[in-house]
Amino acid sequence: MLTNRMTTVIALALTAYVFAISVRANLGHTQSGWLLLPVWPLHGPTLIILNWALYAYLCWLGYWFIRGTNGRERIFVSGWFASLLLLPLRHFVPSCAWGVQFIRSFSLLMALGASASLLLRPGPPKESNGRTA
Repeated sequence: MLTNRMTTVIALALTAYVFAISVRANLGHTQSGWLLLPVWPLHGPTLIILNWALYAYLCWLGYWFIRGTNGRERIFVSGWFASLLLLPLRHFVPSCAWGVQFIRSFSLLMALGASASLLLRPGPPKESNGRTA
């Protein structure tokens, strides 16, 4: 997934941005717990069903993405999916909203550290063309 420097830099920048938003939410700025917001033309039960279907799909994707990675990439993907999948819990259990937000920020911090360590890993050794100097 993060096999070259460009994708790793993009992943690092995106993770840093989402982590900053998450830290800002820890400081008291509100944020919705839904991925599909009620500003869409859908209302009521239809919107709730679509949100649940989207979260079930994200759980399925998370399982397959995490299963397909290893090492530091697995930490990166796990941090992102933990952050995404905790959103509804904050919406349905308002008493634990601060704890859920803290765990989301921590999982994004782990994903940020994993992507930074992937960026700093040494590149593959240069191949020689068989010539000697």
